[in-house]
Amino acid sequence: MEAVEVRNKKMKTEVIGKGGMEWGQIFYALGFAGLGRVEEVVVASLITGEAILLIGRHGSAKTAVCREIAKIMSLNFHAYDASKSVFEDVIGFPNPKSIHNGMIEYTPTAISMWDKEFVLVDELSRAQPQMQNKWLEVIRSRTLMGKKLENLKYIFAAMNPTEYIGAMPLDDALASRFAFVVEMPDVQTMSDEDATNVIINIGDDDSPGMNSQLRGRPGNGKVHAILKARLETLIKDGRERCRVIDKMHREKITKYLLFCMRFFGDRAIHIDGRRLGMMRRSITTFLAINDFSQMDFYLAEPIVMRAMAVILPFPAMSQDRPSKEMLGMMHRSAMDYACKKGARSANGRFSSEDAFSNERIIEVAGMEPEKQFKFVNAHVERHSKAEPNLMENAMTDIVELCLAINKSGAKLDHDVLEHLFDYSASVLGLVEINNDHFIELVEKVNTFNQGNARQCRNFRSALAKVGDAHDAVDQAKGIVEQIPV
Repeated sequence: MEAVEVRNKKMKTEVIGKGGMEWGQIFYALGFAGLGRVEEVVVASLITGEAILLIGRHGSAKTAVCREIAKIMSLNFHAYDASKSVFEDVIGFPNPKSIHNGMIEYTPTAISMWDKEFVLVDELSRAQPQMQNKWLEVIRSRTLMGKKLENLKYIFAAMNPTEYIGAMPLDDALASRFAFVVEMPDVQTMSDEDATNVIINIGDDDSPGMNSQLRGRPGNGKVHAILKARLETLIKDGRERCRVIDKMHREKITKYLLFCMRFFGDRAIHIDGRRLGMMRRSITTFLAINDFSQMDFYLAEPIVMRAMAVILPFPAMSQDRPSKEMLGMMHRSAMDYACKKGARSANGRFSSEDAFSNERIIEVAGMEPEKQFKFVNAHVERHSKAEPNLMENAMTDIVELCLAINKSGAKLDHDVLEHLFDYSASVLGLVEINNDHFIELVEKVNTFNQGNARQCRNFRSALAKVGDAHDAVDQAKGIVEQIPV
């Protein structure tokens, strides 16, 4: 994107992950630093026209972002406070003449929704249940009392995190209507440069007596005209590219989501058909706005991962959200399944060797012991569900995981290691694998176990229970006995 000069400084860009465009220029020109990820999602929502929910702490610019976007797009905008708004604010007042004639028509007011093109439903998590139901109709079908809101193009909503006092999780039906659910970054997590820009910026509502002298946001007509043209171009080009991307990658995106659906289903996490359709459209849009034109869908992995981070409704709901580790594991396996990079099945269970990079291993090693155990236990459980003829690959992967951890120099909690090796030892006696491969695995496990008396005793005990399952058992026991304890 071409840079725009604002006070002799070029607009800042933020490189997001690997793959795709650089995001943050438009928001930075509007006075919002550190929101490159949010800009990417907002542009995607402007292309699809589907509802977006912003979740963030107070002062995270949720309302200001919506107001500024509507302003540069020259759209009739209104922000409704869902915690205070009554239905008359939204629909207007009944016209007595229409009632006399046997029909109900509403007299619009300055804040009623009939002529609005862009609305923000703020404080949604603080709305009373009966009003949440009223908003559901608007968000779901863009109607009021069954009458179409002809002018309404964009619906944004905002809420504080559910841990706030007075903030309630959204009803599942309401949360499921948002195609995008974005968690706004906290200024305390931003870089020094971005945080500095937040500190020096003056918004529309700040210091009314000194706003014109202190204001750091551009605000002049020329800049707004440039930004409007840029947004309109992004939207127009994005919609055109969506058709190309959909034709090129619909099958693989669908297979990716099929895997995710089965993965969630096995873990009693409900994903409905409407959400899956939204996810397909949203992933397609993310690829389009990032100008992804490769035939190999596997190269889109980082872009798809960014999309997955904002197209699941869990942050707004009462149910526990899947961990980042679980979503990462699902994503990598789903990409492999969609692109036929491995033999994983669509039920989300392990059926082939799983890849663990050193970066991933170090990330796990840096967790608290309880989280380490949960991750490793989930990994072990998934392997334990492998089909009998694939158990050899599962066992190999458990051992390779241990070796990768050791090679990286990372350290896992002792109880976590014990859990891994108890499982490794027991599974060796259950699978029918090539004798030479069996011995190789035993040697690898024992190499990692050297110096740990407890682990060696456990491993010997497990092997003693194997019986005559393998001709190589005696040789394996001999290897174990040679390990100094």
